Amino acid sequence: MNAVDELEFRLYAQLLHADGEAPPTTPIAHQANVLRMNGGFNFAAYAYQRALNKPNPEAILLKSVELNQRAIALYPPCGFEASTNLYFYYAFLDDKAQLAQISHQIIAYAQQEKITKDTEWEPLLVVLAHLRLGEDYQAFMPWLSKCEQRKYDMVLPGTSAAINALQARDSVGLATAIDAMLVEHHKQANNRHSRIYLGPGTLISYAPYLLLQLAKDLGIDCLPLITQRNQTLKLGLSSPADFPELPKNSKFPLNVDYLTGTINLPK
Repeated sequence: MNAVDELEFRLYAQLLHADGEAPPTTPIAHQANVLRMNGGFNFAAYAYQRALNKPNPEAILLKSVELNQRAIALYPPCGFEASTNLYFYYAFLDDKAQLAQISHQIIAYAQQEKITKDTEWEPLLVVLAHLRLGEDYQAFMPWLSKCEQRKYDMVLPGTSAAINALQARDSVGLATAIDAMLVEHHKQANNRHSRIYLGPGTLISYAPYLLLQLAKDLGIDCLPLITQRNQTLKLGLSSPADFPELPKNSKFPLNVDYLTGTINLPK
């Protein structure tokens, strides 16, 4: 067994859950939550399909979009959470028009609601939505900085510095901050106690990806200056029980580009 076999298994496991729906007799809020969760399963499948160079991985990512749109229509109070999910998915689809539209919605939600939750993505995506539309985001930076300081959070140390560089159109500063984030990502991706160890976030460093996607849309190119994107990851078993013939702590080397999630096996 090698890293590609493990990724194929992870893809299979995500697809098992990707189409499930809550019974119609359950509360509407729960049904909407299940739709958003299934959007996450579909995104994970997309990331693994992309890594494995499967044909047309965007098709399953569009399913993630559809599921979150359905969640908002079914239960509007989940609109803020679903809209931040949609920003994330549109970023991977590189859909500039939809990103602008969903950014307006995220800003409206952030202004209307007294949001105090320290979730994984909401602080970062609220700030990115403001930056995308040229709106003032400073009121949300303390919220983001608090998440940035939490150990093993996917909002990596260096995120605030990257945002400041992005705002200043400082390509060198942005590349320096992204490199620092990628170094931290590599540590987390190889640490079995981290929050990303068993998921697709092992392969793609989300915060740097989102920051660079926005930088591209704003006409800032710092990709040639980034030095830490390509690393050798030691991919762990996601389900040792399914492979009793292997040691539980088995790890498989894999060359990864953390900005695209593309892979190859070491020679």
